[in-house]
Amino acid sequence: MNNEIFKKTVTVIIFSFLMFQGGLPVKGALFTSLHGTSVNLGEEGTLFGGGVSLSGMLPSRFMLPNFYPYADTAILTSVEDQGNPSETVRIYAPFSAGLSYSHRLFADRLFATAAGEAGLYYFRKEGPKQYGAYTDFSQTETINTWGPRGSINIGLLFILSQRTALFARAGYGTSLFSDERVEEGFLSGFCFRAGIRMTVSGKNRSLLYD
Repeated sequence: MNNEIFKKTVTVIIFSFLMFQGGLPVKGALFTSLHGTSVNLGEEGTLFGGGVSLSGMLPSRFMLPNFYPYADTAILTSVEDQGNPSETVRIYAPFSAGLSYSHRLFADRLFATAAGEAGLYYFRKEGPKQYGAYTDFSQTETINTWGPRGSINIGLLFILSQRTALFARAGYGTSLFSDERVEEGFLSGFCFRAGIRMTVSGKNRSLLYD
């Protein structure tokens, strides 16, 4: 039941974002980004992976020319004690929507960015079976759970051309875990993302745009 709710919620987030983007003028530009990312989940450690995002400029009627709505997803993994009986594998997949702000710095091609996002995550953990304080290394326990998440970050965007740009962001995120088999409560930590942004339609703004 929970998995069905999770799938439906993710579908609504993606569909709503695409419908909103469909109302943007082509001249406003639509971007896609590929990035490497890391997320710290507190007691569950740091996971690494990659993701993709879709972003676009707000229509001029919003009077917010430096704001970009976006949707993002990624898959991150970690392997603890690999090759040992206590080996534990973790998978973390966030699905988020947010709003990013860009401000031109001293260089015409360099922009400072700030963003906030919220959404859902899926978390999977496979490791030895736990019976209270006792660990049975002969059996494997699989945990599947999901919940809300959010993060804020700041970074830099460097425009290479009207079609490509490089970016890096660092910030702090939190995820709410409610499964008693995982550390319960808010698991929070630093997150990092870096990659390349490519123009799907339209062009990057003038390098002198403020």
